[in-house]
Amino acid sequence: MPKQQTMTTTDLRSTLFDEIRTLRAGESTPQQAMAVSKLATNIINTAMLDLAAARIAARIPEEKETLACDIIPMSLTANKAA
Repeated sequence: MPKQQTMTTTDLRSTLFDEIRTLRAGESTPQQAMAVSKLATNIINTAMLDLAAARIAARIPEEKETLACDIIPMSLTANKAA
């Protein structure tokens, strides 16, 4: 399996603009452009969820890692392992 490449928001923006250029040049299809757009939306939504979880985690004292929500404790545990 190839090593994963770390991408930034600048890379994502560049990829989206590249797709627009190839679509305008007739080198891509509307379906391909829509697929790229949907993937980008999912990436952005995931990043927003990570940010929201980090903000919540920053407000929780160490001894209160267990919340009613199942997602937040996993995020807290994952951050401590990193």
